[in-house]
Amino acid sequence: MPTEAPNTLRSRARYKIVDILSEGPIKGLVNGAKSIYLDDTPVQNEDGTFNFPNFDVTRDIQEIPFPVIAGTNKPIYAGLFPNSENTVNVGVKVTKDSPEGSGGGDGSVTRTITDAGLDSVRVTLRVPALAVTNTTTGDVTGGNIQFQIYVKPNGGAFEPIAGGKKWNALSAPDAETSDGAMGIILHTLATRAANVAQSISWQYAKKNGGTWGDWVEYDSITIPATSSSSSSYGYYNQPASDLYTPAVTGLAPGTYKGRAVVSGGSVTVIKAEEYIVNMLNVNGKTVSPYDISYNVPLPEGGAPWDIKVVRLTSDNTASNVQDDLYWLSYTEIINNRFSWPNIAGMQLTFDAESFGGNVPARSYDVMGLMVQIPSNYDPYNRLYTGTWDGTFKTDWTDNPAWIFYDLLTNKRYGLGSNID
Repeated sequence: MPTEAPNTLRSRARYKIVDILSEGPIKGLVNGAKSIYLDDTPVQNEDGTFNFPNFDVTRDIQEIPFPVIAGTNKPIYAGLFPNSENTVNVGVKVTKDSPEGSGGGDGSVTRTITDAGLDSVRVTLRVPALAVTNTTTGDVTGGNIQFQIYVKPNGGAFEPIAGGKKWNALSAPDAETSDGAMGIILHTLATRAANVAQSISWQYAKKNGGTWGDWVEYDSITIPATSSSSSSYGYYNQPASDLYTPAVTGLAPGTYKGRAVVSGGSVTVIKAEEYIVNMLNVNGKTVSPYDISYNVPLPEGGAPWDIKVVRLTSDNTASNVQDDLYWLSYTEIINNRFSWPNIAGMQLTFDAESFGGNVPARSYDVMGLMVQIPSNYDPYNRLYTGTWDGTFKTDWTDNPAWIFYDLLTNKRYGLGSNID
C-alpha cells in the first residue's frame, strides 16, 4: 500500500521583539548568539550549531544603538522594524533553464528597484507544492529546491545575499568548474624575452546544455617591447617572468572553464580556482503553498538596484515531481529612524512555533556600560602599561574603582553636575 510522508513545511509566523537592557552604550554581547538565551536555552551552541530552526545571526540579531557607516555619522538602520512598506506583486515562475527543462538559457527572474530612499527589500518566494511520487510504489516523499538571491547596485556586480562565499582549487589548471560556480581565477606564469612586446588575454567560457559557449575576455594586459620607465612588471626592455592572478566574479551560476591567450612570449596556467556560493534551499514536503521571505539589504552604490532570483536545482517536467518555485512579490522597506540615545538593547526575530505560540523569556550575557578609564589601562587583563599621562579612553571595565569614578563624574546619571 502506498505511503505518504507527513508535511514538514509550514509558512511561519515570527516574533519581533525589542529588549532594553540598560544605560548605553555598552560593549555588547560577550560571544554573539551564544550569549543570547531564549527560555534559558542559548540560541547558538559552542560548536556553532543553532538550537532554534530558521535562525540567521546576520538577519535576526541587531544590537542597539546601531553601528554607523564607516567614515560617517550615519547609523546603519536595521530592517527588523520597518516604518514604511510597499509590496509589489511579481508572480513569475523561476526556472533554471529557459525554456524550462531545455538544458540551456537562463530562467532567472530580475526586478529593478528605483527608489533611492529605500533601506532594504523583502523578497517573498512561494513553493506551491514540494513532493515526489514514486511511480512504482505510489509512495509520496519530500524534495529539495536550491536557489539563490542576488543584488546589484548601480554600476556594480551581482552578489549573493546569504550562504557564504569561498574559492576552491580545481583539480587541474584546465579543469571545468562545478555546476553553480560564479567565477574563476587563473594563476598564470608569463615569460617574455628582452625587447619583445607581450599581450595576455584571460577568458572564460560557459557550458550550456552540454555545449561550450564562446570565449569571453574578462581581463587583459599589454606590455610594450621597450620603455624607459619601470613599473610593477620591471623594466619593459628586460627579459622577465611574472605571475598574474586575474579573477572574475559575479557570473551567472553555471559550469565554466578558463584560459590565458598570449601574443609574444609564453604563459602557463599553473593553478585555477572556482568561486562558489553556498546556496539557499527549501527542503521537506508540502502539498499546499509554502511561502518564505528573505531580507535583501541594498548595498552602497545607490539606485537603481537589480535583484535576481536564480534557481539552481534542475527543472523537473515529470508529472510525478512537484517542485516549482515562484517569485511571489517583493516589499520595499524604509526602516524606522529611532536613534535610541543613551540606550543599550537588542532587537530579535525568531519563529513563533519554536515556543508553541508563547513569548519566551530572554536573557543576555553582555559586557556592560562603556565608561572613562585611563588611556594606559587594559580592562580585560586589568593591567597598566607605562606611566599614565592623565588622559582617558572609553571602554568597558569591571574594575570597581573606575565604575565608581564614572558614577562620581558622569553628568547625566551620576554626580558630575554637582562636582566642579
